[in-house]
Amino acid sequence: MIDSSWKKIDEPAFRWIHFIYFPEKTKAKTQAEIKKLMAENLLALKWHLREDSHYNEYLFREKRSRYYHCLNWYGKKYIGENFSPKDVALNLGFLFDSEKAVKEIQANRIIQKGKVLLRKKANSIFIGKFQDKSISLADVNLVFNKSEYRALLTSKPFVIQQYLDLAKELLAAKEAYQLSLKEFQLIGKEKQVEWIDEAFVARSYLAVKYHYSMKGVYPTKKFRVQLTPAELYAYFGSHKHLYQKVIAFDYRFTVITGEKKADKFLHEYKNRQNNKQNFFLLAKKYAASPFFISTARYKKLSVAQMKSEQTALSLKKKIQSFALDMASKAVLSPKKFPVTKKQFAIIQVRNIEYQNNHLQLQDVITAVHQDMERDLFQEQFKIDLKDTM
Repeated sequence: MIDSSWKKIDEPAFRWIHFIYFPEKTKAKTQAEIKKLMAENLLALKWHLREDSHYNEYLFREKRSRYYHCLNWYGKKYIGENFSPKDVALNLGFLFDSEKAVKEIQANRIIQKGKVLLRKKANSIFIGKFQDKSISLADVNLVFNKSEYRALLTSKPFVIQQYLDLAKELLAAKEAYQLSLKEFQLIGKEKQVEWIDEAFVARSYLAVKYHYSMKGVYPTKKFRVQLTPAELYAYFGSHKHLYQKVIAFDYRFTVITGEKKADKFLHEYKNRQNNKQNFFLLAKKYAASPFFISTARYKKLSVAQMKSEQTALSLKKKIQSFALDMASKAVLSPKKFPVTKKQFAIIQVRNIEYQNNHLQLQDVITAVHQDMERDLFQEQFKIDLKDTM
C-alpha cells in the first residue's frame, strides 16, 4: 500500500498498476515509479497544468491509453502473446456488420454548410452488437475525439469502415478495462487507478517545461532564464568540445551476448583493482567470439574515411556510429549499446581530435544558450521533484 498526503493506493490498486502498466518491473521499482508519478502530478499542478488549454485533450488521450494498456493485459492473459486488437474484440463478443453500419450512418446524417446533423438521436442509431447489447453512435462518441467522430459521420464509405474498426477496437479496450477492475477487485475504487491519466499528462507537460523534450510531446512553453555573458562564457569554456567537429579518435570495442554479461563487464571494469580486469582481458572473458577479442585494442578511426565508406548499416557501421556519438560528447568511459536482438557492444573512445581548435563563443552562442538553459532546468527539475516528494 502507498499512503501519501495526496493519494492512498491500496494493495489491489497497486497490483493493477503493476500488472497493467509496469509488468516488466519489480514491485519495488513499480512502487518507486508510482511515487514519482504522484510527485510529477503535484508539481505540474503547481505549474497550472489544469488551466492549460490543451489539458483536456491530453487527458482524453491518456484515458484511451489506459484502455489500451488493459487491452494488452487482456490479450496476453486470455489469448496469447501474438494477439491483435481484433482478436480481443472478437473474444469479448463485439460484432459489427460494417456494410450495414455504413448504410445506417449515411441514412441518418444531414450535412449542411459543413455542419453535421442527425435525423435520430445518436443513442438510437445502432451500428453493432456487444454480446446481447446494441452499440449506438452515442457509445462510439464516448471513445472518439471530436475530429474522429466528425470523420465517422461525414466520410466516404471506405473511410467510415476504417473508423468503425477503430471504434470496435476502442470499445473492446474500454471493456477490457472494466474486466480488469473486476479481476483486481476495484469496482467502486476506480479513482485509485484513474489518477494515473493525469499523472502521465503531467509527465509530458513537465518534460517540455523543464527542457527534457520538444514541444511535440506537449504543446506548452519551456521555462526560460536570462543568462549573463559571463555565465555563457564559463559554460562554453567547460563544454567547448561539444561544439567542435570531431575528425578522428581512437576506439575499441567488444560484443557480448546477453545484457547481464554486458553489465558484468562494465561493473568489473568500473571496479577494477588490478590488470586482470582491464578492457582486453575482460573481452577475453566475455566476448561473443574470438573476433571481438581482437577488436578490444584501440584503433584510430577517421570520421571522413568512416563516412566515405558506402556500406549498408552493418554491425561495424553501427558500432562506429555509436563510437562517433561518444566522441562528439567526449564520453570517455565505456558504454553499452544494443547491436542485435541479444548482443551488446561495449565501446570506449580516447584521443579525440577536433577540426577547429580556435572556436569562439560568438560562433555558437545560440546553441550554448540553449544547452546551458536546458542543463539548468533539468537540474532544477530534480530539486523541485525531490522537494515535492
